[in-house]
Amino acid sequence: MRHRLIPFVFTFWLSVSLTAAAVQDCPALVQKALSRTENACAGMRGNQACYGYQTLEAQLQEGLSSFAFNGVGDITGVETIQSLHLSAMNPVTDEWGVTVMRVRADISEDYPDANVTLLAFGDVSLDAAQDGQQMPMQAFALHTGDSDSGCADITENGLLIQTPEGVGRITLWINDVHVRIGSTALFQAQPGGDLTISTFAGLAQVEAQGEMQEAPAGMRVRVPLDDAMQAAAPPMLPEAFDAEATGLASLVTTVTAFTDGSVSQLFGAGNGSGDGTGTGGQGGGASDRNGDCNRDHGQGAANGNCFGHANGNNGNGKGNGN
Repeated sequence: MRHRLIPFVFTFWLSVSLTAAAVQDCPALVQKALSRTENACAGMRGNQACYGYQTLEAQLQEGLSSFAFNGVGDITGVETIQSLHLSAMNPVTDEWGVTVMRVRADISEDYPDANVTLLAFGDVSLDAAQDGQQMPMQAFALHTGDSDSGCADITENGLLIQTPEGVGRITLWINDVHVRIGSTALFQAQPGGDLTISTFAGLAQVEAQGEMQEAPAGMRVRVPLDDAMQAAAPPMLPEAFDAEATGLASLVTTVTAFTDGSVSQLFGAGNGSGDGTGTGGQGGGASDRNGDCNRDHGQGAANGNCFGHANGNNGNGKGNGN
């Protein structure tokens, strides 16, 4: 009997040891993932999405290959995305899906270079709305998992959204819930559970089934969802939450770096022209391995958006940036 217990005890000890080591590696994984995301995505422009950290699966619009967006640093226009599915945090396998998007939403034309930043992380699925009535990725379905790797002191799954300073509140439709947000908020959603909007700074207005609730900084609003991820009831009254306890300070810092453009300072400015083989400058609007403006077949404005040109596919497109 004693000999039979030895393998069991060893296996149990090894399992506990690996779990403890994984928990200890959580901060290192977060730091690594965010640092890699900032570096890999520093050249992205407006209305683009960037594969920040492993692993995520993308389904692109019909006629586009998923190989255009299947590795860290890959960038594609947000209008090309049908769905994104990100991996849960796993320190043992060094996985924590992270993607960054910069979208125009309904920002006034008075701010031509401004974009809303969306940072999805962990067990998250995003499905773009296809009705054509909104700007790309202004309306989408959100699903965040409840997976838990055992990492303490951090929210592992969610979607952080931040608006640029000075543009006022912007409009989003998330799971068909009308949201107006100004500044920074965390979004989470589970089928048969709630769509939860937690405001870190500024104000969020949440409307569903003809009723609206507001969540100022330090407050959150929940909207009950049915199994199809649609609003099952009006928004509930706001409640306080502890922003520090979410452990998302470093993610908010990363979001802000993309929103205000400071992340682009990681690379020197310059002009780059692609040759279709991966050459080209690292400056804003620089061409990448496809020889166009960050793979969306267009030309990059100095600090803002990328606009498509038909000749971008042939490897002769140029990205002009400052």
